Amino acid sequence: MTSSIPRALAVAIGVAVAVMLGIVAAGWSPRVEYVLAIAATIAIIVVAVRRMIARVAPPCWPSRALNRRASPGVDPRIEAIETIVRRGTQDAGVGRRRLQPMLVELAIHRLSRRRGVGLVEDPAAARRMLGDDAFRFLTEVVEEAPSPAQVARTVTAVEQL
Repeated sequence: MTSSIPRALAVAIGVAVAVMLGIVAAGWSPRVEYVLAIAATIAIIVVAVRRMIARVAPPCWPSRALNRRASPGVDPRIEAIETIVRRGTQDAGVGRRRLQPMLVELAIHRLSRRRGVGLVEDPAAARRMLGDDAFRFLTEVVEEAPSPAQVARTVTAVEQL
């Protein structure tokens, strides 16, 4: 928030200069100190209104800043996968749109590369290799957020392929 004052002041001064150039182009001669005083006043008012609005009604979107940073030796994709798994166990929509497709893609890859079986082409063999619980999670529509235990069992079943 402290960087918003210089930024707002710079924008207000820029607008004031543009207005002053427009006035000069029209043939009038404005007093520079009046124009700069008006620009500073406008900047202070804008910053004050923004701070007041932020206190009364904070933004409803998530912050752009990351809450935690991965250590330098960790692949950043791992953090993305952890986020998908965590949010997928909290929200059924995220589980249906992000978590389940990610696990299905991994299961299809593992089944075809390591076992020579297609999840879609040979569902009976895939069910035998994955187990009923994991196969059901991978093939049925997610209606409610899966439990972390269910996701862990599915990941374990896919890892054992």
